[in-house]
Amino acid sequence: ATITYALDRVPDGSLILVAPGTYTGRIRIRGQFTQGVTVRSEVPYQARLRAAETVLTIYNDNADIEGITIEGFDIAHSGPGAGALVVQIQDGFNRETRRITLRDNILRDSHNNDILKINNGASQIRVSGNLFYNQQGSDEHIDINSVDDVIVEDNVFFNDFAASGRPI
Repeated sequence: ATITYALDRVPDGSLILVAPGTYTGRIRIRGQFTQGVTVRSEVPYQARLRAAETVLTIYNDNADIEGITIEGFDIAHSGPGAGALVVQIQDGFNRETRRITLRDNILRDSHNNDILKINNGASQIRVSGNLFYNQQGSDEHIDINSVDDVIVEDNVFFNDFAASGRPI
């Protein structure tokens, strides 16, 4: 089973715990939850999400996305040659993405573009208590544009390419 599989099946108000390990490939975050659903690493930072493309996509062309919290993960590109962005939150085409929270995650090592991009009409987004480091080149740790009601608070930003075995 995958995080996407769990989100497609859990009732509103659920907690999805993800066991320690490395999970590879794109993860599509989707679902509509009035009370909210939390997807949490069972042991903080021990569930490692990796992909050679956008690791988390939080948008959907077929349905609205609402009321989802992502918490306690280590999220990064799998290495050089990765596609753009580590995490992207945006409205889908004629679909809304709202009430999304990224809390207490490590978001790092973009090998192509921003670490986190929030754009294209997403609303009510909270980015709190995360650690961001090692974006690609002159791109940003977070790129936010064309959105409504986004709060970014209590995060830490830095670069330490040598610690990740990357050229400075």
